[in-house]
Amino acid sequence: MTLLLTIPEAAVELRVSRQTVYRRIASGRLQSTDVGEGGRTLMRVPRAALDAYARGETGQATQPPAKRRTRARKPRTAPK
Repeated sequence: MTLLLTIPEAAVELRVSRQTVYRRIASGRLQSTDVGEGGRTLMRVPRAALDAYARGETGQATQPPAKRRTRARKPRTAPK
């Protein structure tokens, strides 16, 4: 049987906030599963997925962050 952790439990294990766990799930870096039927499902993180993430085995190629576009500045002129 697979051990499933709640989002707050996963956050404690990773020493991050709950919001960070949700962001990592949304980005695909951390695997989760929905438990329950009908109107309400609960999101859980399999223990094996948490261990794999902690080892760096996210299954997603890491890319450097995109460079921010900056506006060209107007050249400074000497005071008159």
